[in-house]
Amino acid sequence: MHYLWEITGFRGVARYLYHEVLERRQRKIFLEKHWSTRIQAWWLTPLRLFFGGMWLYEGLVKVADGWFSSPKLASFLGMASDATSAASPTAAYVTRIDDVFRIKTGIINFFIETETRIAGGEDIIAQHLSRIEFFHFGDFNLVPWFLNNVVLANDGVAMFFQILVVILEILVGLMLLGGAFTFIGSLISLGLTIMFLSSTGLYEKSWWMVFASIATMGGAGRAFGLDYYLIPYLNNVWESFWKNRKFRLFFKGSIDRFD
Repeated sequence: MHYLWEITGFRGVARYLYHEVLERRQRKIFLEKHWSTRIQAWWLTPLRLFFGGMWLYEGLVKVADGWFSSPKLASFLGMASDATSAASPTAAYVTRIDDVFRIKTGIINFFIETETRIAGGEDIIAQHLSRIEFFHFGDFNLVPWFLNNVVLANDGVAMFFQILVVILEILVGLMLLGGAFTFIGSLISLGLTIMFLSSTGLYEKSWWMVFASIATMGGAGRAFGLDYYLIPYLNNVWESFWKNRKFRLFFKGSIDRFD
């Protein structure tokens, strides 16, 4: 591997590992026969475009709601500390949470719950949501502690984090829609969904986003996306720098693909 790196650089090592892990045909164990099965990337194109559109929509809605102009993160997280930010038009109902399923280890706790809204003594709507807790021992719960003491420490810090969330949602949406750096965009998407799971909880209508984040990591941008051109180009730039010790963005063969 060391000599292969010295001779061929990143591309050679990457191709070697790719063929050894995904395309090796001899002496395959049971699981290897499944994870080495490949599909055409264009099957993921509709999912990538729809998924990217959803993230872009979520980000633009927050911009329209004034997330760039005033603190709204506390009320979004259900941690408003004053009557003004805690007030909402939905105050006419009472919310009841019932456990459906739970796994508690202390380090990681996973819950599926039913949220029922009650008005006038009658259930008006019920929906499932899931939550994750990290390091919940006794009265200490890591995520609420971090939110209260770091994210919501003051309005300035809260504004920084809420603007960061909006920018990341819009950025992920554009990356997925354009098929550019799709793996990184999907990884950020997974991080955002885990953040929501561990703070506000994730309603059943949004559970699919966790699995879509994982699915689009598998090269979804290589078909009808900019990754088809970007990844070979960046690989050629890196290989040129590795061999010549000169950083050049454009040179002969810089846009050649390695199909």
